[in-house]
Amino acid sequence: IARFLHAYDDNKLKPFFMSKPIPAQPYDGNVRVLVGENFEEVAFCAKKNVFVFFHSPNCDHCEEMEPVWQELAKKAHKEHPNVVIAKMDATVNGSVVEIDAYPRVMLFPATKTSFKDRVRYAGVRKFEKLYDFLTDQIEELDEPVEPKKSKKPKKSKKPHNMAEREL
Repeated sequence: IARFLHAYDDNKLKPFFMSKPIPAQPYDGNVRVLVGENFEEVAFCAKKNVFVFFHSPNCDHCEEMEPVWQELAKKAHKEHPNVVIAKMDATVNGSVVEIDAYPRVMLFPATKTSFKDRVRYAGVRKFEKLYDFLTDQIEELDEPVEPKKSKKPKKSKKPHNMAEREL
């Protein structure tokens, strides 16, 4: 108990996630396989936008979506190098994200480090719609932010002292 309390005080405790072991093959085709142990490392990568398909092996809708997700991964892999298309069996890695219905699709934007920053996809589970959503989100995330113009008062063209006025 003392070791646990010292680790807690030193912020050295790791959260426990229900998780399958990290797979020896990290990819299923072009789709990155996530489990509880590697979820945060992949989903919160500062250099990649991660589009995750949370599924259940007992879900007919998930089975129907699998080939669509593979097709999406293949195209995204070619056209968007800053995107990882991933999937996660949420029934055996369930404590990472609460899933109320399957399938669930979420985008975890690069440089974000919180679940609250995720973008949930709630549209039709067709390739074109998923790809359009992904492309729109990436373009929005990659848009340069216009610097705000300062509202400093403009310098007056009027001379400040009498000698300047006479010239």
